[in-house]
Amino acid sequence: MADAAKTAGDSQGPDSAAKRYKEEYAEFIEMAAHDLDAPLRKLGVLIEKVAAECQQERRDNVEAYMKRINRCLGDMRSLIDSLTILSRAGIGPGTITEFGLDTVVQEAWRELQPAADDKEAQLTVEPLPVVKADRIQYRQLFKHLLQNAIIFGKKEVVPQITVKAEMLTGAEKENWLEGREGSDHYKITVEDNGIGFRPEYAERIFRPFVRLHGKSEYEGNGIGLALCRKIAENHRGVIYAEGQEDAGARFVLIISQTSN
Repeated sequence: MADAAKTAGDSQGPDSAAKRYKEEYAEFIEMAAHDLDAPLRKLGVLIEKVAAECQQERRDNVEAYMKRINRCLGDMRSLIDSLTILSRAGIGPGTITEFGLDTVVQEAWRELQPAADDKEAQLTVEPLPVVKADRIQYRQLFKHLLQNAIIFGKKEVVPQITVKAEMLTGAEKENWLEGREGSDHYKITVEDNGIGFRPEYAERIFRPFVRLHGKSEYEGNGIGLALCRKIAENHRGVIYAEGQEDAGARFVLIISQTSN
């Protein structure tokens, strides 16, 4: 432990290099998002002008084309917003406050209410602990996990989502949090009855832009779970997934009571 602490304090050590890489990576994403944003706004304005001109004449396919263009614009906007959030999360947690996770889960659920109501999704939240962390990042994390459960529900089956917590056992702490001392640790699970995934994809789904299904089947831009992992890492935690095809998914978040 002493050697590790010495390395972490060495400005020329591997930890410092990793930090610089993360900051440069975050800066790159911010720049890419900025450069994409300007032409995206101009394109939106031009499309509105085209639509206004076309209203003066009957053109059978104009409305269909406009819907497709606007859908593409929406996808680009979503991607840019997600890239920006991912880049900011890569810097680390922001303001640390004390809050109940159950409150944050309910806040995230309210943001998803239209999609949840559309599929009549049902959420069960069992007692969750109070933690000290970045509240905004945790709300983003749970929003993406809950949204994931809604999107990847089975057809003709009401999505059932359960969020619960339990104390981490000694064996689990040794396995997942080797060498990390400090406050109590919890295992938070978000479980659903959706389409699940093949076990060999359990790690792959956390990579940015990875999609196991086409956009025509399920919406999304492949950023959400990557952001969840980054937020967990920011708080010195762990997130992993368990699932079976056609048998639902279970996301497990291992976190400490405090992020320090």
